[in-house]
Amino acid sequence: RDQQHAADWLLMVSKLKQRFDFVMVCLHADDVAELAPMAELAGLSWITGAKHDTLSLPRMRAMFESFEYMVTDVQGSHIPYAAWGGCKVAMLEPLYVRSWDQFKDHPHFVKNPGMRKNRVFHEPENVKARLPFLFVDDLEKATCPREWAEELLGVACQRPPGELARLLG
Repeated sequence: RDQQHAADWLLMVSKLKQRFDFVMVCLHADDVAELAPMAELAGLSWITGAKHDTLSLPRMRAMFESFEYMVTDVQGSHIPYAAWGGCKVAMLEPLYVRSWDQFKDHPHFVKNPGMRKNRVFHEPENVKARLPFLFVDDLEKATCPREWAEELLGVACQRPPGELARLLG
């Protein structure tokens, strides 16, 4: 991760404490070692978010249901999950764009090398063109695009646990 971008972005987020009662940074488990000290230096509380474990989705859902707003500087699945959990979501610039080198050894991209071409979707101008409703000039104008999130997450196709147990035997 670009250290200067992270430091600048965390400082910008820390300024939200002037407008909101409580501001917390959620860090992906892979980023905690690097970013937690930077968050603390910016005066921010932090919590570990997604990990590579079976409880990530329930943990993240509980977290998103506990907050009114979720802001981010990077495109990812956390955005629709936050909206599905009831958060008003917004992307704050400058956006962070991960380089291909950060993903080249990731098992998903090793197994699916053709996915590299999809990186263009993460370029800031493409994100803004596809998701303009996430970019607001005042955070209090952020919305909770729940229908958008439900469509992206396939909520209409979800089945209750009992039905899954019956279908899968």
